[in-house]
Amino acid sequence: VVMSERVKQLGRLQDRYSLWLFLGTCVVFVITANRIDINVINDTLFVARPAWTLATEGSLNLENLPAFSGTSWTFLFDGHQRTDRFPGAILFTVPFSFVIRTETFSLISSGVAAAVACAGAVTLMHRVLLTLVSRKTALGAALVLALGTSVWSVASDAIWTEGPTMLALGLSMWALT
Repeated sequence: VVMSERVKQLGRLQDRYSLWLFLGTCVVFVITANRIDINVINDTLFVARPAWTLATEGSLNLENLPAFSGTSWTFLFDGHQRTDRFPGAILFTVPFSFVIRTETFSLISSGVAAAVACAGAVTLMHRVLLTLVSRKTALGAALVLALGTSVWSVASDAIWTEGPTMLALGLSMWALT
């Protein structure tokens, strides 16, 4: 009976560490995410804009998007301009764009989506590591992953496909433990 209670207590402690890890990394990622520069022409714009359009207008059409000469990230489909970016990142961002509604397009909702995806991935990696190594080592490795790699500098900065992909991989690994 004593050992069973100790195991339950340890589980609750690990849950608490994971919760604080998620909240802490999410706050850092949200604060440092790119929310301002919508003139950057890269994958993130062509993921964030369709998600915002789908959440606010119910359409994937990008007629309002300024035509960027030389970009290969849009194409015409049935007379409408569409993006060729992966649908997973777009669909992951839609709920954030729906909840964080803005009058005009901005990167705020997609930055929050990227931060949540990356913080979730780091937290799930922490949970996986807890099954393999000590609590301190798992926490240290998760913090190195969060703050010492391109998770912070790239993936959580804007809604690249890496954030949702890392979250899916983290869920898969966690489900296997």
